[in-house]
Amino acid sequence: MRDSFEPTIEFILKEEGGYVVDHAGATKMGLTIGLIKALSLDLDHDGDVDVADVRLVDQSLVVKVFREQFWNPIGADALPAGLDLMACDFGYNAGPKAAKSLLVYKDIAVYALRRQMYYWGLRCKNPAKYKDDFDGWIGRSLRAWQRAAELLKGSR
Repeated sequence: MRDSFEPTIEFILKEEGGYVVDHAGATKMGLTIGLIKALSLDLDHDGDVDVADVRLVDQSLVVKVFREQFWNPIGADALPAGLDLMACDFGYNAGPKAAKSLLVYKDIAVYALRRQMYYWGLRCKNPAKYKDDFDGWIGRSLRAWQRAAELLKGSR
């Protein structure tokens, strides 16, 4: 739902941290080195895209990239309030393709459960890589579900 963009990006910015190095490499506010390279974001204008560029990510860039790479490809403007947040937050975490694949589930509680099952699958396939991330993913999924329910209630 178009009206949910601001609450969704606010939720994501609150959930995402500053600069970290995790299983996705250098990341700031959820923008990974891989995505920054894919988008050719040479933020320091030195002719390459590297960790120095990740460190220069700011909130305005996150909002722009989120809209272009996640919100729009997921089709969030056309989704009901709450489901848009659930799908876009999951997409920001796991990619738009994964988020869209769960849109067959129109109930935010079912979407949240399927999202958790996705994370469980990752952990089972590669426990060494994802063991430290799993609890955080589940907690975030539950917080997204709670915020989505608030948006849904407010849209009625």
